[in-house]
Amino acid sequence: MDLSSPIAVPAPKGVPRRAPASDP
Repeated sequence: MDLSSPIAVPAPKGVPRRAPASDP
């Protein structure tokens, strides 16, 4: 697991974690 990846790190409270490519 690459901890440097945005989707690998836990998301902030109240914010669902999503991949940058999935977020327009």
